[in-house]
Amino acid sequence: MRAQPLCGRLVIALSVVAALACGREAAEEAEQAMQAAMASVEHTIPELNMPESVRVGPDGRYYVSEIGEFGRDGDGRIVALDPETWEPAVYATGLNDPKGLAFRGEMLYATDGDRVVGLSASGDVEQVIGPDAFPRPPVFLNDLTVGPDGALYVSDSGPFDAVEARSTGSM
Repeated sequence: MRAQPLCGRLVIALSVVAALACGREAAEEAEQAMQAAMASVEHTIPELNMPESVRVGPDGRYYVSEIGEFGRDGDGRIVALDPETWEPAVYATGLNDPKGLAFRGEMLYATDGDRVVGLSASGDVEQVIGPDAFPRPPVFLNDLTVGPDGALYVSDSGPFDAVEARSTGSM
């Protein structure tokens, strides 16, 4: 049996879900929409080293977290992509394994292994939530978002799903 690429399996899975939920016609429409979306990839940036997450910043640039070599501290970074040229510009370096990104105003936050860091507009990095702030030691912080109350909500690959974490740092 020939292995299907991940995106093909995703289209098939979405089609099955749509067929179960809405009928065959909806499934066919969902599959056509997914095929069209996959065919519309416009830019590939080969300079990125294990890109993980992307967020559009308040300045209109695309911010991408790069893990680097997984588990190797200090080789992770965040780059900003100009939407006109798609050239990556280094925004912050020296991170461990940055993954999830979220903006709260002009401030960019990133999960970085067992901590959350804040990145100023100039790319300065400061730990804003350390491992000791969590109810249990984080295994690997994965993603984060900003809630309507301004709190950062962080997911961990460990024994709990999500945690509200409030920054007490100067950022």
